[in-house]
Amino acid sequence: MPLASPSLAPAAPVAHQADAAAEANWRANGAAFAVTQPALLSQLAGRSVNATWLYARDGSLTAQDPAGAWWGGCSVPAAAAGAMLKSLGGSGTVACFLRPPSAAAVRVALSRLRANQALIAIVPDLAAARIMLHCENFADDVRAHRLWLAIGADWEAQLAAILRDNEGLPTPTQFVRLTDGTEELAEAMIPPAQRVFGQIAQLRAAGIAQLQETLAGHAPTHACVIAPTHFRLWNDAGHALAQLAGRSGWVHVDPDDPACAAPPAMARAACGIAAVIMPNTGRADLPNVVPIATPWITWMTGPRVPAFASAGPRDALLVTDPAWRDAALAAGWPAPRVTVATWPTAHRPPTTKGPLLICMDLRPLDAPKEVVEMSSHRLLWDAVADELVRDPFALGSSIVDYLHARMKRLNIAALDQRRFIDDLIAPAYARGLAELLRRHGLPLRLAGEGWEAVEMLRPFAAGSVTTREAFQEAVASSAALVHAWPTTIGHPIDHAGRPVVYASRGRETFLRDARAAVAGKLAMPASSVAQLSAELLTRLIAPR
Repeated sequence: MPLASPSLAPAAPVAHQADAAAEANWRANGAAFAVTQPALLSQLAGRSVNATWLYARDGSLTAQDPAGAWWGGCSVPAAAAGAMLKSLGGSGTVACFLRPPSAAAVRVALSRLRANQALIAIVPDLAAARIMLHCENFADDVRAHRLWLAIGADWEAQLAAILRDNEGLPTPTQFVRLTDGTEELAEAMIPPAQRVFGQIAQLRAAGIAQLQETLAGHAPTHACVIAPTHFRLWNDAGHALAQLAGRSGWVHVDPDDPACAAPPAMARAACGIAAVIMPNTGRADLPNVVPIATPWITWMTGPRVPAFASAGPRDALLVTDPAWRDAALAAGWPAPRVTVATWPTAHRPPTTKGPLLICMDLRPLDAPKEVVEMSSHRLLWDAVADELVRDPFALGSSIVDYLHARMKRLNIAALDQRRFIDDLIAPAYARGLAELLRRHGLPLRLAGEGWEAVEMLRPFAAGSVTTREAFQEAVASSAALVHAWPTTIGHPIDHAGRPVVYASRGRETFLRDARAAVAGKLAMPASSVAQLSAELLTRLIAPR
């Protein structure tokens, strides 16, 4: 049940708007935590809050104590937290925020993390926790399993309970603390928190082993698809697999939900099933989670090959590009266990109207600090950027050969080739193709981040593409798609349900196909390779 609003001690008159917002936040947060952390309610309900609600100088809701001092000693809590948390991010699923000074600091931290990352906030002061839940509405974050609270003097026990009761929530991999004068207090919390993490790790390992032993010998039923569901531009493999799972009645575990991202949740879902199916993840990436006798099927939509040494006797790979099949065989995978299966083709109503669409995020071409500090590397960076923007076809048929030839001109023996390819050559090539289409007067739409920063291309920029709905609208309203990546490997653009203009076939063919697409005369991409399907997966996991 939602929290009952605490009684307010007498205070100076405040704006009705701040009072109403504080009351609404408190009730919304209480209703959300009643589902995810019901024990929290008994610590917070019915307590008085001796504070006056008002808006800080940066617009965030905060409070003043009876003496008129700003809560936490800061009149700009959101701005201060924003300045101190600029670099927050990381690759882990869960971060642990030690002594957040305000609700605004928690909100800033959540905004810095990705949508599939979570925060456990440890607030030893109960009064601070009560103030915090009045000053921000965290209900959506709580329901999405992105925010958890351990409060009061017994925060260690609560932290352990959060991780014990939610076995799918990974233990934190980073600590967050502000440089606000409480650093020593926050640092002192790290050793006890780490002890909790170690204890939980042991409990989870034992639990997985016991689970597998208990369910050993059970007749397998459905397959289990472990696939993330958040939208990823041109890398939406998890969504494709999740759709197959839904249509087939298979179990689906979503690692993009922080409460389902730890191995115990996957192990529980995978016990007693016929096979595990994951995109771009092999058994070696999640060791000891699934019994070795259970088939593990990996759908590879990128060049990284899962290690074969840890593979079970019935594990298999599906690859979206035939070249990756050769790479898998070279890595030790037996030929009968590697099958080519491309992206499922989208079926869209045909159209002869609309612009040519380049749909990708464009990185700026400014040289990074590490390159700027080395004069010869800076010269190479600027020369490549200028050349490919003017003439993307100068790249030729091999990125590596192109880069090595330019390095040789400047007597550069070694550099970070991956950085030059990903952060320079790829975006310069895409920008050069867009400039070429613009100069030839062809209708153009540039969907994705970064295009609006290029002055000559700004009129064609259509904004970022962060949802499937925006992506589908952009594709459906185009006459054709432009393959703007400097590679020829299999790409989901070939199966997006629109004709594709390929730059890899040379300048004249590129421009000819672009004009044909605008005229409605360019054919759809053809492929004789099998597509990913429930039928194909069922054949792979059928008992032999």
